Amino acid sequence: HWFNSYTTLPMSLSPFFGQLIGDRLAGMWSAMGSFSPVFVFEFGGGTGMLARDVLRHCREEYPKFYEALANYVIGERSAALRDAQKRTAAEFYSNGKLLIIDADARHASRLRDMVPRKSNDINGFVLSNELLDEFDPIKLRLFWSLGYPPSANQCKTCSNFRESYVLHFIDDAALGAVLHAYAERTGVSSTSEELAAIRWEGSSLTCGLVNTRILRKLMAEVAERLPFAERLQCTPMQLCCLPFLLAVDSLMQYDHSSLRASNVERKRATLRELTRRYRSSARSTNATVPLAKERYRELRRYATLLGPEVEQSLLVGGSALPGRMHSAEIFLKLSDERCKELSGWRKRAAVRHSTMAMLRGLTAPGFDRAGQDHSTEHLKLVVRPGEAQFVRETGKLLDEGFMLTLDYGADAEALAWQSLVHPHYEGIHTMDARVEFAAECTQASYLACPGLQDLTTFVDFTEVAEAGRDLGGWSIVAYGPIFLLEAPSFDPWIPSQLSHLIERAGGARTVGMHSWYRKAEGEQWASFKVLLQHRGFRGANWTLGTPGLGWPLQGSPDLLAPPSECWDTDITKPPLAALITGASRSGPRLGSDVAILSEAFAEVVERRQGLQGRVDEEHRDQQQAYRDLHLAMVLVDYLVQLAHGEGLNLCPVAEYASREEWLAAVRTLAHARRLPDLHGEEMFDRVLNGLGEAGFGDVRALGRQSDPYICMVASAREAAS
Repeated sequence: HWFNSYTTLPMSLSPFFGQLIGDRLAGMWSAMGSFSPVFVFEFGGGTGMLARDVLRHCREEYPKFYEALANYVIGERSAALRDAQKRTAAEFYSNGKLLIIDADARHASRLRDMVPRKSNDINGFVLSNELLDEFDPIKLRLFWSLGYPPSANQCKTCSNFRESYVLHFIDDAALGAVLHAYAERTGVSSTSEELAAIRWEGSSLTCGLVNTRILRKLMAEVAERLPFAERLQCTPMQLCCLPFLLAVDSLMQYDHSSLRASNVERKRATLRELTRRYRSSARSTNATVPLAKERYRELRRYATLLGPEVEQSLLVGGSALPGRMHSAEIFLKLSDERCKELSGWRKRAAVRHSTMAMLRGLTAPGFDRAGQDHSTEHLKLVVRPGEAQFVRETGKLLDEGFMLTLDYGADAEALAWQSLVHPHYEGIHTMDARVEFAAECTQASYLACPGLQDLTTFVDFTEVAEAGRDLGGWSIVAYGPIFLLEAPSFDPWIPSQLSHLIERAGGARTVGMHSWYRKAEGEQWASFKVLLQHRGFRGANWTLGTPGLGWPLQGSPDLLAPPSECWDTDITKPPLAALITGASRSGPRLGSDVAILSEAFAEVVERRQGLQGRVDEEHRDQQQAYRDLHLAMVLVDYLVQLAHGEGLNLCPVAEYASREEWLAAVRTLAHARRLPDLHGEEMFDRVLNGLGEAGFGDVRALGRQSDPYICMVASAREAAS
């Protein structure tokens, strides 16, 4: 039951998904000149099912590629998963074709010295499936004074950014009770010594975060305003560090520049407000002990051993303990190390962040901050430095080849819009929790019950692509929904036609297969994507289908336009964002993109009555649009198959009789493969008829305001002709 969120496509669609990947690897290898030796490196290989299925398929269907394959290498840092991979793919591990190496993807280049090879060059492929979202995320906020959004140059510096820190602390009585109960259960002694050590560590942890010149000065100034008895509570420190940090953080959310105030009156007002907030935080954290990360984990293990009632009381409160754990989030200035680590990301995203800040500043008063007295505005951002590290390291690992990345996520424009239209969204997505704690954990906060719920963040594919170009020499081959891997089924570098998953499986007989075609994901704009990148000279002419099938990943921001001018709606952005960008294109407007979007933003949200209903409708339309697109791509594949087999004319302009002949043939083939049963007769007929009217007809007549599936499939058919 707990495993639900951790089932990936290679598992739910095994062995057919692995076969699909094997087909694409063989095609790319052929485009690169069918060289030998070739290597495949997979990072984040899970249980080894993808490696096993790919190797089995290539051994049976592409024996020359399999023979040229020196090694399929899994780089895996988990000892438990390495053992599982050896068991799952034992037939290939035992004969030496599969190597399983202890390695971190963020240091991928180290594998160059760990694989046996006869030449200096290493050419081939890098695979990752749901790896990037496992890299540690960093939550940031970009602050600025109200009315003065930062410029692109300012966004390149660290001065306006703050980083999230999560502080865990526990009621002192609960800490003592857990340690005492654990000692009784296990026979461990020295409970008082461990209690004293945890208290000292907690004090050192929070006071270490205060150890900056500005905060030390502020602490002294606040202490001067307190009576002597209050200053004695946390001696030898002037103040208690935990409530002081919480007070500073809450004040910064209100006015991020207040701590640097030079005006005497403003400085006095800041100190009065900070003192008030400190006293409030001191009351709420009185008799609590901050916890270092390892101590937090240790106490969680103790509670688990002591039983479910103790565990529940420790996490969410209950009768088994005289108190519980707590978590709080604060935002502090970037450390020098973090500032340096994120320098490349800030430069690549500076223009986008500045544009977002300008739009946020113009729209916030009428959207979510109306009537509130504040002097600070901010954007919520999430970045994973591991993404840039990975593409840099894989560029060092492979001299020439392709990198195939599969994960949940979206482009930077879509993620920017998610932050803009959901200003209270923290960038953390909660997948599942243990059912007994759902109300207290999942529905409460992502900060509640760490370890009992699956937390994830969406991959920024624009950052992966841009960092790959800058750091690893990777160029973009294709990007879009993951089902682009399935169609078109004709790869000119492979002699035989490729099968769709439904044909490989003999029908949609499993939940996984239904999900693949019926798009069960809740947020289609952030659903499973594929990014294909290439470096070197060989294979540079290989493509995944036609250019019209892919979506652009642009370095410069474009918050207004959809990927194609042909589309009547933008299915790549969150639903509310799609409504706003659609309204911005509904008529003639003057000004910059930011001004146009700000005007459209105001128009959409002013009609608050019924807004949620329109957003829900847009969400349903997006889900349907993805289903339509996937079905249409399969149908146009059938058209190409029939044309190649029967010698039909696939010129861009076709007579009515020819179109009717194509439609009838495609309908017959689709019925034989039970696509109407899978999708429903109504949807199947609508999509096929839509293709007959446009996509199978004069593709040059297509203009704006067409369904995305018609635009993309028409482009693919025109290229195929």
